[in-house]
Amino acid sequence: MKQGAKIGIAGGCLVAAVGVYFVFGRSNEEVHLVSQEAKTFWMCGGCGETADYTIKQVEALAKEAGPPAPPMICAKCKEKKVYRALKCPTCQTPYFGSDVPDSSGQCPKCNPDAKPPPPEPDEIEVPTTDEEKADQPDAPAVKKIKRPKAA
Repeated sequence: MKQGAKIGIAGGCLVAAVGVYFVFGRSNEEVHLVSQEAKTFWMCGGCGETADYTIKQVEALAKEAGPPAPPMICAKCKEKKVYRALKCPTCQTPYFGSDVPDSSGQCPKCNPDAKPPPPEPDEIEVPTTDEEKADQPDAPAVKKIKRPKAA
C-alpha cells in the first residue's frame, strides 16, 4: 500500500473517532443543565396572567397546587386555573391548547368562531365477548360500559 493511502486511512479514522466522541462521549450533564433552565409558557384561565416557568418552578407550583396538576395556583389571582399555554405564531396572542377544559385549542383572535370540542361521553360501546354470548345467548352485539379514567 502506498504511503499516501495509509495517511488518508489514518486521517479518516481519526476524524471518525473525534465524531464518535462528540456524539456519544459528551456528558449528559450539560444537556441536563440546559433543560433544567429551559422555560415553558403558562397562563391563568381566571385573570389571563402569563408567565414563563422553569422546570423547578413548575414542580414547586404543582406541589403547592396538589393533585391533579395542572391546573396550578395563579400567583396574581390565587385561583387554581394556571395551564400550559401557547402563543399564536401569527398575532402572538396567548391561548390554551385543546387539552385544557373548555378550550378550542385555537387562537381566539385569529379564530373567533372556534368552539371547544364536545365533552367525551361517560359511556362507550364495546363489542360483546364470545364468553358473554355463550353465557347469555340473547346478549346484544355491543354493550355500554363506563369510560375508563385517563391516566
